[in-house]
Amino acid sequence: MSIVNRMGRMTAAKGFPSTLSDGTVITGAVVDRLGYQSALVTFSYEASTGTPTTATASLIIEDGDNSGLSDNATFATFATVKDIKTAGIAQYYVDLSKAKRYVRIVEDTTYTDGTTPKNQLCSSIILFDKDVDADTTTVYGR
Repeated sequence: MSIVNRMGRMTAAKGFPSTLSDGTVITGAVVDRLGYQSALVTFSYEASTGTPTTATASLIIEDGDNSGLSDNATFATFATVKDIKTAGIAQYYVDLSKAKRYVRIVEDTTYTDGTTPKNQLCSSIILFDKDVDADTTTVYGR
């Protein structure tokens, strides 16, 4: 039996590592998506501390031609009113075929009331649909 290696069509990158948000904007790492046409963006969050009346998140994908994203622009906005008072995870499928070469995730949390509310947040980007042929090396089993 042989298995064809197709993993060359997919890669994962950290949008931003686990971060304690206090309402300050979190800007993720710049990801070079050269050749990748789609992405799965995951956003996970722990329950809010400090008992805010509301805790909402806005998740934005920025793109640009410059590797430092000094020319950044908003490519897509997700979860503009995502309630993050309780723990959860959200997933978004993104068509990147019209995006510029470099992308990153920006998260902005808004709290109403509460005593110094916070959330532990994390985001990842899984790129797939690479427009070049994958390594089709045959892997032999026993």
